[in-house]
Amino acid sequence: MYAAAGIDPNKTTPTTATANTGLSGQIQRNISEETGTELAGLFRRFADEQRVVKDYSILGVNHLIGIEANTFNTVLRLDSAIV
Repeated sequence: MYAAAGIDPNKTTPTTATANTGLSGQIQRNISEETGTELAGLFRRFADEQRVVKDYSILGVNHLIGIEANTFNTVLRLDSAIV
């Protein structure tokens, strides 16, 4: 079982057979124009999504500020009604 997985139970490092496998041959050193355009599009999408998240966060904070102000005003009214 260990040999099929390329593991030597007596060593802590992978064997030569498994050390050289993986993504070799699948990744090229250069980036084509198409790949660059695709990456730029992905980065733009991430930036746009972050702007949307930021806008929702600002709306949420503004809503909480309104709740805080309303609670403060309610306390003031209750204090003046009791006194």
